[in-house]
Amino acid sequence: MGREFAGYRIERVIGRGALGEVYVGIHPRLDMEHALKVLFRDVTEDPDFRERFQRQARRNARLSHPNIVPIFDFGEESGRLYLVMPHIRGMDLRRMLRRERTLGPA
Repeated sequence: MGREFAGYRIERVIGRGALGEVYVGIHPRLDMEHALKVLFRDVTEDPDFRERFQRQARRNARLSHPNIVPIFDFGEESGRLYLVMPHIRGMDLRRMLRRERTLGPA
């Protein structure tokens, strides 16, 4: 923590999945928190995966919908692919389902 990645100061880890980890990073000029999803190196070594990742990131960045988390930026740093998204505070779906067991339609 406290190190820099892709121009962001990394504050803490907020998630981990099959493809990588998600960090809270502080944008240096805007002093805003963003979520940085950094993919594991072994995932990004596959050239076909890299191509799909970049194509999908470009497409998803053009989407605008209240139920879709926007992508602000994507790229590669030190051989690792990453996405920059808004940091949305609150409980994640996995934790919510563990606590609530089921969710209503609303």
